[in-house]
Amino acid sequence: MSSSVRRFVRRIGLEPYWYIIVAIAVVLGGIYLNHIATHVTPDRVAITLPFVNLPVYWYGVLIVGGIILGAYTVTFEVERRGMDPEHVWGGLTWAIVLAVIGARVYHILTPPPSMCASLGICSALDYIKDPARLVDFRSGGLGIYGAIAGALLAIYLYARRYKMDWLAYTDVGAFGLALGQFVGRWGNFFNQELYGKPTDVPWAVYIEYPLPEYAGHHTFHPAFLYASLWNLAIFFLLFTLARRHGDKLLRGELLGLYLILHPLGRALLETVRLDSATFVINGQDTGLNIAMTLSVGMAVLVFAALLIRRKSSKREPAE
Repeated sequence: MSSSVRRFVRRIGLEPYWYIIVAIAVVLGGIYLNHIATHVTPDRVAITLPFVNLPVYWYGVLIVGGIILGAYTVTFEVERRGMDPEHVWGGLTWAIVLAVIGARVYHILTPPPSMCASLGICSALDYIKDPARLVDFRSGGLGIYGAIAGALLAIYLYARRYKMDWLAYTDVGAFGLALGQFVGRWGNFFNQELYGKPTDVPWAVYIEYPLPEYAGHHTFHPAFLYASLWNLAIFFLLFTLARRHGDKLLRGELLGLYLILHPLGRALLETVRLDSATFVINGQDTGLNIAMTLSVGMAVLVFAALLIRRKSSKREPAE
């Protein structure tokens, strides 16, 4: 950033990413208000590349845009803490690769019921029988928990490679991740997916071609919107804690708080969400929601770990 831009930013008192966040929120909010009024969903194709006639979907545009916005925002906090912002972009490259791999693996292990009905993919064995489908991203299939696990592993490996404090970077990276998810979740809106149970609430999303078992309904809980707003709230909370109480927090606590709040939001989301994968044991469907079980388990374990670590730090003698 040039010195003139920095002076302008300091003079008005706001960092530039806030204008981007507000602009995105206003545009997306306007699109959704129009959707509620007209039941029109914009085309899922953002542009079609000329010559090769290859469609580029809003889903991918919003996910990539969310990642870039999150990383851009994090660079300001990293620089404020006296760390090297260049490592944000270097680590991001590693994180994207392993996040995509992790997200795909999670999906392959837990395909939703709708894929069984539409594509005949009912379990991981179906992917193994047809290996070409393992990398067929256009047919759907990325899981957020696999993405988070892959990204954290990538940052850990990157930090070891460059002898950095990985918890220091993941702490500030946590609110960047939440911000990116706030934007990325809107890709589900353009794809007319990630909707909840039928409802007639004023903010219901209109689905033109719902799952066969809900063919008689067209308005549903906008589960994608709930997830997006929950992540936005996590971003504001973590950002506020980082700026106002950063000196009182232990390394890793912001990351830990994200790993508690995000799963809790996902567990709540599963109460209205349709098409959730369940545990199947010996060919029998247990009806036990996989995402909800993992979410609650993760939140409890991370909370316990943070509590134990906080108590241990109080018992350590002062240096």
